[in-house]
Formats: sequence, structure tokens, C-alpha cells
Amino acid sequence: MTILSLVLMLSSVLIPVNVPAAEGVLQKVQAQTVSTSTNTPANETKALATDLASASRLNETKIALLIEMRPLNTLVPILLHFIATLADDWPFLLLHSAEVGAALNPSRAIHRYIQSGKLATVQLPAITKLSNRQDLSHFLTRNETWHLLPLASEHIFFFQLDSMICSIGSIARRLPPL
Repeated sequence: MTILSLVLMLSSVLIPVNVPAAEGVLQKVQAQTVSTSTNTPANETKALATDLASASRLNETKIALLIEMRPLNTLVPILLHFIATLADDWPFLLLHSAEVGAALNPSRAIHRYIQSGKLATVQLPAITKLSNRQDLSHFLTRNETWHLLPLASEHIFFFQLDSMICSIGSIARRLPPL
């Protein structure tokens, strides 16, 4: 499964069929898709978990999740810091707006992580508004949000741009895996 087919599959979960603007987003993503997969959505979700686990040393039971709708200049450095600091077996999923997608475009490091399977990005429909804590809390309580994650996800590390994680160096290497 390619990242583009992953984006198509995940985007179709959140886009309501009766909203014309959202249908346009889905059609644009579908037009860019070259995948000829005949899998059902359930099989594609299982395939996503398998793809995430097989990409290098990624653990299919873990996922680091960032939801960011604002194109802040700290996004790329903080995301790269989290990717570098968390254990190598954590895959990352970034749910974002079109503006954030444009901010990610110039970053070669982000593109390398996407190509390796370490990072998956999903552009949320323009109708998704997450402008305050209440909106984000409501978004996190929707079943559709959690269906974006691979089925095998047991450990979800949710972080935001106002947080930081510190490396504990050699101590972390001696800790037993989850």
C-alpha cells in the first residue's frame, strides 16, 4: 500500500458524502491515486497496520499521533524532534489541514520519513474546524477519529506542538519494550 492510497483510505473515513466541498477534496485525492488495490476498507486498514510494522522496525501496536491544523513555523522542527527522540519502533501519524500540508512540503527530512513509512500524513477536509480545546476534545471523542489509526494500535502517544519530550540516552535502550 502506498502512502497515497493510505491517504485516500483515511481521508474517505472523515469526509461526509453529502458535503460538496468535502467531495471535491476526496475527488482530488482520488485523481492523484495510482493504486489499483481491490481491498475492502477493512482489509486496507489491516494492510496499513502490516505496512507500518514492516517499514524498518516499526511496531504495529504503537502509534504517535499529532493533530495540527495551524501552519506554525515550529511544526517541522518539533515533529522531527519527536521522531528522533521516541524509540525507533514508533510510527507517526499527522492529521492536518491543507495549510499545514503546504508548510511540510519544503522539508526534505519530512519527505524521507514519509517515504520510509515512519510518518504518514492525512489532510483533513476543509470543513474540519479545530480552533480551540473544545473542538479538539470533540474531535477526539468521535469514532471516526480513532478509525484512522491502524487496528492493531494498543499504545497511542498523543502529543501537541506545545509539548516536548527529552531523551534519556542509554537508559532508554536498556528499558524493556512495551
